[in-house]
Amino acid sequence: MAQDGTDGQPGTNGKSIVVDTTTITYANDSQGVTPPSSGWSGTASPQPGEYTWTKIYTTYKFEGTSTSAGTSTAYSVAYTGVDGDDGVSATNVTCGNEAQGIQCNTSGATTSASTIQIPYAGYVGDNRAAASVVVTDLPTGITVDNTSTPATTSADGLLKLSVANNSTLGGSASGTITLTFTCNSKTFVKKFAWSKIVPGANGTSVTIASQSIQYKLTDETIQPTTGWEDVMPTLEAGKYL
Repeated sequence: MAQDGTDGQPGTNGKSIVVDTTTITYANDSQGVTPPSSGWSGTASPQPGEYTWTKIYTTYKFEGTSTSAGTSTAYSVAYTGVDGDDGVSATNVTCGNEAQGIQCNTSGATTSASTIQIPYAGYVGDNRAAASVVVTDLPTGITVDNTSTPATTSADGLLKLSVANNSTLGGSASGTITLTFTCNSKTFVKKFAWSKIVPGANGTSVTIASQSIQYKLTDETIQPTTGWEDVMPTLEAGKYL
């Protein structure tokens, strides 16, 4: 018949594993999928259009000893983008006169020949640029003056519109003229508004036909309803006139 043996002696305590060394190195590569096999250094030097790999190599040992307990290697990767192209400066046209009234008589015809002046300028970014304008939708009686000048890189352009004398401007009281500007191969359409300024009809004068002045002494400040006289009475103390 078998008999249980006595318990054995307790085993020695296990030793903890601790980090012994950590080494971080870097390498650049054209791809970000597989860590490179060479080119690792202790300094990171990211380059536009390349992937920068980071390798963390760690050694472990048993606590209180120099006995190795293994190693581990971890990787991370980051991409450095390339600089984008410079942005394109905005093109714009400014117009110094966008509406004007034209003097007309009560029949709606212009009272004299006149000139409408419309200064304008072209810009690319903050710099002046050459610009020109084409005019359409002109009413009868308004034409483009041939002394108009285009905008340049150093000066404003000036559009001149000649208004004929005794013109009804097509019979309309107001309207718009289309201005199509061109600057840096781009077009900008603006509307110039015009309207007739017609004098009002003469009003009727109002005159005084007759005037009557009467007087009344009273003890109160309330306006009396009777007792008015055409001759001013003698003033009395304590009375109201």
